[in-house]
Amino acid sequence: MDQKFLAWPGNLPQEVETKGQYYVKMTQERELVHKIREEQEWCVRVDQIHLKGKEDDLARRREQLSMREAAIKRQEQELKIREAALKNKKDAAEPSSGRDRKGKQPRCT
Repeated sequence: MDQKFLAWPGNLPQEVETKGQYYVKMTQERELVHKIREEQEWCVRVDQIHLKGKEDDLARRREQLSMREAAIKRQEQELKIREAALKNKKDAAEPSSGRDRKGKQPRCT
């Protein structure tokens, strides 16, 4: 049988701690775990704040971009209207039948 005896002389702990030492050690470990958890929570909160700031900045940029796009579309429409008006003005200035001002046909040379 391969049984290990826990109380065998080679298995005895070398240093025996008292009840007070045990409680101190457990309290320190608990405080360390608590401190690590608080630090992790703090890091998560900081990351969330940074992420929220980036999201707000991105939303602001999208809004500015949509405003710029709307302004460009409006300018393009105004330009088309001006070009059409200018074309209509030039067409009105030119004679529509093949005759010039004095009523004569243009010469072909």
